Amino acid sequence: MSLLRRSLKIHDQKSLNLVLSAIERAEQKGLEAPGIADEGARIVFAMQIIESIRRVQFATGLLNRRASTDRASHQSALFDPIRGAALLGMEGDQDEASWLVFLATHFGQRPGSKWALVRAFYSGDQHGPWTWERASTNVDQMLAWLESSKDFLKSAGRFGGHRPYESLGASGTGATLGSYVEWVTSYGSHAEMFESAYEVSGHDGGLAFAFLYDDMKRVKRFGRLAKFDYLCMLGKLDIANIWPLSMYIASSTGPKRGGVLLLGKGATAAQMEKAAQLLDAEMKVGMQVFEDALCNWQKSPNRFVSYRG
Repeated sequence: MSLLRRSLKIHDQKSLNLVLSAIERAEQKGLEAPGIADEGARIVFAMQIIESIRRVQFATGLLNRRASTDRASHQSALFDPIRGAALLGMEGDQDEASWLVFLATHFGQRPGSKWALVRAFYSGDQHGPWTWERASTNVDQMLAWLESSKDFLKSAGRFGGHRPYESLGASGTGATLGSYVEWVTSYGSHAEMFESAYEVSGHDGGLAFAFLYDDMKRVKRFGRLAKFDYLCMLGKLDIANIWPLSMYIASSTGPKRGGVLLLGKGATAAQMEKAAQLLDAEMKVGMQVFEDALCNWQKSPNRFVSYRG
């Protein structure tokens, strides 16, 4: 038994055994993963899958408890756009819930300052916060305020780790926010946009996700990971009935490196997607888990590191 396995708590050992058994069943059904032939690498890979499952469960678990209204309030130090979105979604406000998820995805959070940058933007100006209703009907005013408030926003916090090179100017955040509003309002509202996606996909949540992912190319400076994370969060918070059928790994960086490490040099994106499907057939945890696990595993394939932020 490895040192890592021996150091785990009992419930973690049980989770690890379940994941390792699922990997073995996937291998019996065709998965060829030389990157985890070594026991140490296999255990670390399995632990990253467990970490990813827990991250998904954290978001879906928000629907099982009533959050404080302060979570959605820009005036409160307890402001949290994801918890706030969960609350608003349960109350039926799809527009504001979706807007908060979008802002959380765009600005991100930092280990130290948390959601400070999101809150600073969302708090708005002397006329009120940049809620969806106000932002979507006063785009030019919002973008002008953004340009004049760059120094204030920079002092409030930094972009999250997934968007470290994003800027607050007109060609950066301004372009992203403006094109997002234009994208959604071309349908009327978020609810109408989701309904259009359901209709063209035959009310299949996986195909609706694929439609929205492709259609979201209209949002500027919002790449593969941002689109994937945004749409996955809408699904996890039950704001939209959607889920990914794919890892969208072809245009990724970290997950694709993880796929090559798992399957071997020369592995194609299609082979990586097939490997995830074989694993998910045994685990039933969804594609986001494997996208996230592969990305984190490739950073440290032989020593488990719990990544946050």
